[in-house]
Amino acid sequence: MLPDCALRTADRNVKGMLTRPGVFLIAIAVGLSLASCSLGQRTPAPNLEKTIIGTWREVGGPTTMEFFREGTVIVTGQGRATTAYYEFVDEDTLKIEPKFRSKDSKSDSRIVKVSVRQDQLTLRDTAGATIFQREK
Repeated sequence: MLPDCALRTADRNVKGMLTRPGVFLIAIAVGLSLASCSLGQRTPAPNLEKTIIGTWREVGGPTTMEFFREGTVIVTGQGRATTAYYEFVDEDTLKIEPKFRSKDSKSDSRIVKVSVRQDQLTLRDTAGATIFQREK
């Protein structure tokens, strides 16, 4: 337990901050600006970026995805193969952009949330989650 003199000093400091709103507001503004700077600089989790490299087969489905270090992915399924580019837009969000767009579509790119646990890759978008198993 703190001595009474420490409690009185702490109480006086808190009351002083509340009676000097300018100092209190400056402290809040500095804290908020530092927080906003760190939020704007999200980068991919280095482990996740390296972990997805390799070949993944959809659990219970026909799709295979092979991720390469240089930012390309080959998606194979239903007798077709498509090459696409991928990039992390933040620590757990992946943008996949087909190398060749269809004429009918304004944008064929997909934004998915990515998570990897051991040898299981989960891609989640508005339609739901797709789970892949690492091929060895």
